[in-house]
Amino acid sequence: MPTLIVTDANILIDLALVDRCELLFLPDWSTSTTYDVFYELRDSQKLLWQPYVDSGELALEEVPEELISQMRSEVSANLSDPDCTVLVLAELRQAIILSGVFLPKPPKTYIKGFPFR
Repeated sequence: MPTLIVTDANILIDLALVDRCELLFLPDWSTSTTYDVFYELRDSQKLLWQPYVDSGELALEEVPEELISQMRSEVSANLSDPDCTVLVLAELRQAIILSGVFLPKPPKTYIKGFPFR
């Protein structure tokens, strides 16, 4: 099953603000984010997303610190640890990353040696 990983809390925040959380989920896809991203939400927004977490539609994932450190050594210093966490998950799951971040340069400018397909 293909996987979609949400890397930016703004995506969850925006969908919660318009009460349309269900728009995130695609048939026959798994959807996940990290605990770091989820904890950026306000309590009222977490309440809207919690049923999706409880049902397993939105998986919250953790990555071992050693994998984050390894990724940190392979990417630009411009990326945060939460960004590195999502990159590790994307590589492990062969997932698509959903981000609300505008990159003024192509991703390869920021990520050294990361195998984009």
